[in-house]
Amino acid sequence: MTRIAACALVAVATAAAPALAQEANVDSDVQEQARIVIQNRKFRLGTELSVGVATLPLDPFHKGLAGTARLTFHFNDFHAWEVAGGSYAYNLDSSLTEQLLKNFGVQRAQLPALLASVESNYVLKPFYGKFALANRSLLYQELYFVVGATVTYWEDGSLRSGPDIGGGVRFFWTEWASVRFDLRHAVLFSGIPFVDETFGVDQSLYLGTALSLNIGG
Repeated sequence: MTRIAACALVAVATAAAPALAQEANVDSDVQEQARIVIQNRKFRLGTELSVGVATLPLDPFHKGLAGTARLTFHFNDFHAWEVAGGSYAYNLDSSLTEQLLKNFGVQRAQLPALLASVESNYVLKPFYGKFALANRSLLYQELYFVVGATVTYWEDGSLRSGPDIGGGVRFFWTEWASVRFDLRHAVLFSGIPFVDETFGVDQSLYLGTALSLNIGG
């Protein structure tokens, strides 16, 4: 009888051990979650003025280098309005353009380049964080997305407009200065479809970097 009781106690202990271990793990997870703290943003933006340079790599006939300026109002940590952004491009003919002009009788007017653009965008900033740089300093950054509309002016005197979308990453330097990298894509329409005989669709890709100054807020 004593042997049977001992066996029963061993069986009960064996069955209860996994449950006790699982309960201990749950308690550990709860305690770990209680220790997690989401820090507030160290750097906040108000009125932002940025100046930078960019390239327009999508045009096969021209290689453009653009200067850009943007003015953005940041409502809070997540939403902002890029009130106005403007770019002016200096264009060089690509090797393809030179071949077309010399060997195929194509006129330069048939290959207009994008000269200038003006845009306005909504900005969403859902990601913000920091990481250690060489284990010596902390680097703060945010990831943002933009969507809006742009109007462009071309060498042939035409205006082409349409939606644009893109995103970028910002690295904070100080409370008033940061460096940002932008990628934006625009689909541009010339004329009205089914109405204008010259209606066409173009695309523009913008790759740029800029120095941003937090001038207010």
